[in-house]
Amino acid sequence: EDVVVFNKPAGLAVQGGTGIRKSVDKMAAALFPYDKISLVHRLDKETSGLLVVAKNQRSAQVLSEQFQSKVAHKEYLALLNGDVNPQSGVIDNYMLKGQVFEEPTRLNKGAGPRPQRAVTEYKVLGSASGCVSWVYFSPKTGRTHQLRLHSAFSLGAPIVGDPLYGGRNNMDETLSSMLETKNLFLFAYKLTFQHPTTGRLITLRAAVPDFMLPVMKLLELKLP
Repeated sequence: EDVVVFNKPAGLAVQGGTGIRKSVDKMAAALFPYDKISLVHRLDKETSGLLVVAKNQRSAQVLSEQFQSKVAHKEYLALLNGDVNPQSGVIDNYMLKGQVFEEPTRLNKGAGPRPQRAVTEYKVLGSASGCVSWVYFSPKTGRTHQLRLHSAFSLGAPIVGDPLYGGRNNMDETLSSMLETKNLFLFAYKLTFQHPTTGRLITLRAAVPDFMLPVMKLLELKLP
């Protein structure tokens, strides 16, 4: 009565807008025409995995507060194009408009917006051929493209299939051909939150996207 959770496929927008024909919010509204559907957090269009949608106004308020206060806990898996060192740690810097900054200074020292703090915990779960890394991410903040930017600029290893920050310049030709894909290898696989009515702690895990399965099998990558 309060919540519906989707395993969103890669390439599907979460929110409708100009030029967007299909989106999760529109599809959910059509599936549940007698409920007041509200988005309480977001995933990039290119990212697959778990997405929580509220079905009434009270649930939307409670869940939104959980995601803003980080009571809700999101966990991701990603395949990165590069060797990640150190193998685990916390990335703590600042972001604004697709850029990463080590300090929260204003751009060009003008009066524009200040970069916002972006914090991500990560751990390398495995690697293959010394040029791709299977990484667990737990974002502590929710900035636009946070994991994609932290991968590309803070870890020096962009997510495989990333059309904005990616590239395969350090990947051998054979492996590159095997990983040729139009999909982003970033998957929101696990989500923990409190039920907005009962307060019960719920942990959900999504099935791995079909496009990732053969690559995981080939490279012998495991789920945590």
